[in-house]
Amino acid sequence: MGQTVQPAEFIKIILIIFLARYFSGVSIRVSPLKHLLLSGLGCLLFIALILKQPDLGSALIYFLLWMAMIIVAGFKKKYIAIIGLVLFLVLSAGWLFFSATTKKSAS
Repeated sequence: MGQTVQPAEFIKIILIIFLARYFSGVSIRVSPLKHLLLSGLGCLLFIALILKQPDLGSALIYFLLWMAMIIVAGFKKKYIAIIGLVLFLVLSAGWLFFSATTKKSAS
């Protein structure tokens, strides 16, 4: 029995290096929203590729890696709180949508 390695495992390391290199080369104090969006879009690219598999667990890990990196990079707490609020609203809307479609199909 041979061991197999998922490509998603390599992308985790690549994502960490990508974000570390990006945040080390820019000043987040100058235009924090721009750097938050650019790093988020870069991370979203990796997440979209993983969701194509579909692998929700790895996609969640990528999102948490991005969150950890923006905290370590020194973004203000208000940006992190806004991201948390948006995430909560999106997850709540998704929960309501999928629970409503499940009730309709069960009836």
